[in-house]
Amino acid sequence: MNLSDIKTVGVVGGGTMGFGIALNFALGGFKTLINDVNDEALEGTRRETEKALGLFVEEDLVTRDQATEALGRMTLTTDLETLAAQSDFVTEAIVERLTDKQTLFKKLDEACPPHTLLVSNTSGFVLTDIGADVQRQDKIGLTHYFAPPHIVPGVEVAKGPGTSDETYELICALMEKAGRIPIRLLKEKPGYLLNRIQGAAGREAARLWAEGMATAE
Repeated sequence: MNLSDIKTVGVVGGGTMGFGIALNFALGGFKTLINDVNDEALEGTRRETEKALGLFVEEDLVTRDQATEALGRMTLTTDLETLAAQSDFVTEAIVERLTDKQTLFKKLDEACPPHTLLVSNTSGFVLTDIGADVQRQDKIGLTHYFAPPHIVPGVEVAKGPGTSDETYELICALMEKAGRIPIRLLKEKPGYLLNRIQGAAGREAARLWAEGMATAE
């Protein structure tokens, strides 16, 4: 599959990370489907998306017409099967529970067309575990976005043990087309780069406070 073959992108989970990931793709010209558990959750997705686009227009990052066009490319649905059937690329951005992610990846593997690529936005787990029961081992990957994903352009890209080089390069190219900066990881490790560096900085800050170097403020 080539980059030009990716026409429709699905994002499962429209919360804090998911709506921003979907917005990137919609602004990048892709038809974008967003799935969540119920209409109430999706209404929150809609509100946050409109708020983000309003900020972009206010700051002259996009025109009002571009914002309207991006919204027109986005479809919200509670029907996972519909998203799976139509998507060429699917990002998982649900709650950080391994069993939930494993279950979702298995469902997507069964419901998506054979060519569809599946990626996870996890930072706490590795793809080896999330995709353990997936048949399309060569077509899965990890894209860990920096938060908020529609503003901060960095995204860590990692392979699983069976991810093909073709899939990996295609994921990196897709990130660039969606306006992100792919950071290529050479191996998988929980926390990856950003979260582990943030964790180290946080521990050092707490230690310095505990030693009386300064107040927390």
